[in-house]
Amino acid sequence: MNVWSFDTETWLIQPGLLAPPLVCGSVAAAAPGSERLLDKAQARQFFREAITSPDTHLVGANLAYDLGVMAADDPNLVAPIFAALEAGRLHCVQIREALIDIARGLYGVDPSTGRKLDDDEGARYPLALLVQRYLGLDISEDKRNPKAWRLRYAELDGVPVERWPTEAAAYPKRDARYTLDVFFRQEAVASDTPNGGNLHAEADQMRAAFALHLASIWGLRTNGDSVAVLRERVEREWGENRAKFQAAGIYRADGSKDSKRLAALVTAAYDGQPPITAPSNRFPDGQVATDRDTLIGSGDALLEDLGKSGRVDKYKSTYLDVVEAGTSLPINPRFNVLVSTTRVSSDYQQLPQKGGIREVHEARPGFVYCSVDYGGLELRTMAQRAIWELGFSKMAEALNSGLDVHTLAAAEFLGASYDELLPKVKAKEPLAVAFRQLAKILNFGKGGGMTGGSLVYNARAKDRVSFVSLRRACVSVPQGASRLGAGVERWCLR
Repeated sequence: MNVWSFDTETWLIQPGLLAPPLVCGSVAAAAPGSERLLDKAQARQFFREAITSPDTHLVGANLAYDLGVMAADDPNLVAPIFAALEAGRLHCVQIREALIDIARGLYGVDPSTGRKLDDDEGARYPLALLVQRYLGLDISEDKRNPKAWRLRYAELDGVPVERWPTEAAAYPKRDARYTLDVFFRQEAVASDTPNGGNLHAEADQMRAAFALHLASIWGLRTNGDSVAVLRERVEREWGENRAKFQAAGIYRADGSKDSKRLAALVTAAYDGQPPITAPSNRFPDGQVATDRDTLIGSGDALLEDLGKSGRVDKYKSTYLDVVEAGTSLPINPRFNVLVSTTRVSSDYQQLPQKGGIREVHEARPGFVYCSVDYGGLELRTMAQRAIWELGFSKMAEALNSGLDVHTLAAAEFLGASYDELLPKVKAKEPLAVAFRQLAKILNFGKGGGMTGGSLVYNARAKDRVSFVSLRRACVSVPQGASRLGAGVERWCLR
């Protein structure tokens, strides 16, 4: 088996372009001194031969990016890339480290100190972090310097590599060497880690990472007419809200919030006993809470409106410019293929269910959007786990009987029968639909170990629902006592 590291240097990514033009490549084998800088033609030849050789394994850092670059450079390589992924011949040191840390129970944590990784390090395990962790070298300056060659290779596109500045030629070779050295150190660590550091799952995660990266490259588009209507509505609602709250003294003429005025209104709404935030260095006694939950629970119409207006603020500040850009260029979501639960996260995964943000997205001409959701997958797997661990599952019985367990739980909240509520859910009656959505928080949350308080907290964004009902359901029904949860106390599924 031949193992090589492979890395590309490219033009900078930009909106709508996550697979920019190739400038050069770099490779390294196990032997010290084997690292090489490859010009564009050499990089293409090396990759083409390596990806089609059944005895060659390629290692990279964020390898999915390099695969995307090579596939965009030569679409004929897409099929060989998928074949190599299927054969388990492609490896990413960042994915490997995430798997190892999940096996150790240290995902997103420095294993030597227990320190949570900071925002710069993130949970994506950048090469600089791994080089520090395994090789004891600090290369962070190279990665952070805005004038470093890593951000300037477009300047060298078309220039023979023999004429490159020394540092521009050295940087890719160093990264190739570091990446492969980290790979072999990970092999040793994984052998002494529970479950082999989870590296048996590496091939699956690599396939997922590349598929998700292709989705990022392809991106999402939005409809210009729909976005224009959305912007007009959001801007109008935002303006109306701001005028109302400015008239009440909550916002000043310059747009800043008058925190003292808001605290006074909250205090009055709570009859002089407002909720107080947790103590901090700046406010050792805490201060009057003005968060969304406090405002909505105040019983004051103005404050309730202020709490609810946060949605419009979010539409305006977070989404409007993004979906507007999608009318001319693809929106490129970014995916993290592994979080601590081994699930996927994304910066564009939880679009608001209400407000029209989702509706402005549209498939490209000749394509359609379709659902690939597996109905009730999480609940089915948890119910099956209960069968394996405890011998039976009432939830499994409900699922196998064809019942909608979310509607079943919603019926409990409302004190209604399942047969009475189901037609209302199918007819999309607002209250029935709202309580069914609320039931998802209970069904999924209890399965994840949430208690009554945390369930209520996570349900706070669901409108048209009395959260008192949820709290009563959470605290008054013993674990395992409802018809959905009996016999699965360890999983607390209701």
